[in-house]
Amino acid sequence: MQVVLSEIDYRQEEFSKLPFFKHLENSTRLQDAEIFAPGLSFFVLTFQDILRLNEAKISTPALRPIVHQHRQEDLGHDVWFLHDLHQLGVTCDAELLFGKEYQVTRDTSFAIISEIFQASDDRVRLAIPLALEAMGHPFFSRVHQFFKRSNFRGQLKYFSKEHFQLEQSHEMFEDEMDVELRSIELPDHIRAEALGVVDRTFDAVTHMLNTLHHRIEQNSQGQSPLEYGREYSRAMPKGRNSRELQRL
Repeated sequence: MQVVLSEIDYRQEEFSKLPFFKHLENSTRLQDAEIFAPGLSFFVLTFQDILRLNEAKISTPALRPIVHQHRQEDLGHDVWFLHDLHQLGVTCDAELLFGKEYQVTRDTSFAIISEIFQASDDRVRLAIPLALEAMGHPFFSRVHQFFKRSNFRGQLKYFSKEHFQLEQSHEMFEDEMDVELRSIELPDHIRAEALGVVDRTFDAVTHMLNTLHHRIEQNSQGQSPLEYGREYSRAMPKGRNSRELQRL
């Protein structure tokens, strides 16, 4: 599992450099939240199901406490998110969630769920919540600062500093589990499969945030946004990346 965790660390570092996060670091436009908040809705609301399904598919006794802890840590965050949408004046209805405008967001959730069912081993499924947890820090460490700079006066929960601090406490749990995780032995074919799952999970979320950033940029320039729901598969990487090929 050592190699898989190292890949997650590498992908997290690259993920934190996305233009979306650079924009959050510098923007003071509250209008940007009117794009990225609804744009994340389907993903955030299905996140609970992603963790639930993953836990349900894992039967290895030694791994179940780890995935259960990940799920417990995120329980109720969908309610926080809906609270924040209300504070922002965003209506989260079926038309928003299932409209063509947010097709890429839905495809992101579906792509990750498909990894759960296609995985051949519980050790591969374990990589999914670990990758998702790693992607939380770059987002939550920046988004609460964005709302502070934007002088938003409402009371936020999901996008709050307190949520970021809670995520940091999750990382403390990860540190405690790190030795145990790194001691897990993976045969070559399972390691290769887990690495592929990590890369595809990061790729899916990266594509979603890149698409959101593109819409934000067009909106800030007064242009009509390109269709958000462009064909997902056309923009997604195909096959193994160069780093994965080097490892095999």
